[in-house]
Amino acid sequence: MESGALLGLGSAAAFGLCDFLAGVASRRLSFWWVTLASLAVSATGAWGLVALGRRHPTETAVVWALAAGVGAATGASGLYRGYGRGQMAVAGPLSAVGTAAIPAVVGAALGERLPPSGLAGIVLAMPAIWLMASAPASGSGMRTGVSDGLVSGAGFALEFIGLERADDQSGLWPVAVSQSTALLLVAAAVVALRTSWRGGDARSWSPAFAAGALSLLATSLYFLAAQTGLLTVAAVLAALYPGVTVILAALLLHEHPDRRQLSGLCTGAVAVTLIVIA
Repeated sequence: MESGALLGLGSAAAFGLCDFLAGVASRRLSFWWVTLASLAVSATGAWGLVALGRRHPTETAVVWALAAGVGAATGASGLYRGYGRGQMAVAGPLSAVGTAAIPAVVGAALGERLPPSGLAGIVLAMPAIWLMASAPASGSGMRTGVSDGLVSGAGFALEFIGLERADDQSGLWPVAVSQSTALLLVAAAVVALRTSWRGGDARSWSPAFAAGALSLLATSLYFLAAQTGLLTVAAVLAALYPGVTVILAALLLHEHPDRRQLSGLCTGAVAVTLIVIA
């Protein structure tokens, strides 16, 4: 297995665990505050790694990292707005598929070429991601869910593309700049929306802080995967994270996946096999 593919799968695992812990924390706290706490930990940790690396950023890396941060904030706000409107069944799958599909198209436009088995795996991964991210529909307001999902998917895709375009000569500067940009934008949204504060004890906040550490790990692994291999492969493999969240929910929360999610997990396993053997 190529190192880029292995890093992409590691990123998916970390993103999936991050989303799982963020979901647990959001049962007691506002998802906006969970996001803010997570980004604060992620940004702080990223700057610590930058200090240890002692590298200097290039102008290109900073510009693309800023774009990635805008994408991360847009993706999160769009997704959480969709969840808040009760449209997880629409916004979630659309966001996940957009996160994978748009970078794949950009990668093809940039001249990336995959062997037939890898291309088949990329194509197969799209319905797999949709199925894994599916949830029972609420039956109302589907159009709002579509718009939120499309915005979210485009935002996260911009994050993935921006991190890939930032050169790797700057060390982890692109990760630190992107996480800090997202933190500032989400903080501004919390203030502007006057998001209500729901206090909680340390037990309530600890999953949010842990999600931040995992977010840093996931973003860093994706950055390394995109710099090591192809954008198409890194983005699609990282976007398979809903499968990890589904498995964790089944094992730890005893939430049984439905037939769509199970078929998505099986399809995703086939897709991953095709991609990594290409």
